[in-house]
Amino acid sequence: MELKDKKHKSMLEHEDVTMRGCREYKKEFGPHFTKELCEYAVSMMENRNKTNHHYTCKDVKRIWKEHNLPDISKANWHDVTFVMNMGYADYYGRLFTEDREVAIYAYLTLSDIDGYEGIAFYRWLMDCKRKHVVINWHHFIDEDDDDDYDDDEVTII
Repeated sequence: MELKDKKHKSMLEHEDVTMRGCREYKKEFGPHFTKELCEYAVSMMENRNKTNHHYTCKDVKRIWKEHNLPDISKANWHDVTFVMNMGYADYYGRLFTEDREVAIYAYLTLSDIDGYEGIAFYRWLMDCKRKHVVINWHHFIDEDDDDDYDDDEVTII
């Protein structure tokens, strides 16, 4: 019984440290992806069509501009990049056959009238929790390189 209690206490302490890191991240960046966190999250995705394709933030901005898609008030470009990659990973080749369709999916997901700010971030966070993925939040909080998080790239669109 004592071993079980120690294991439970250890798990709670670990979860507390993890949650503290998540709170620190959200305090600094809000419920949004940064470039580095987006790249990490996307790297964990497996494409249903078995390709290694992933959109970069630069790709997403180009596609968005090419198709004259509207602004989204409660997301940043890294949120959009995450959702486009999620849409591609899950549906490309079956439901979507063009980048424009994936971009429309991202737009509709992030601008859903029933949605909320941070919907992509919180969805990913819950997926990580259910899959028991441990996130080293301090790796993503201590982003010292201004090129990774410049104002242009994270402007709310």
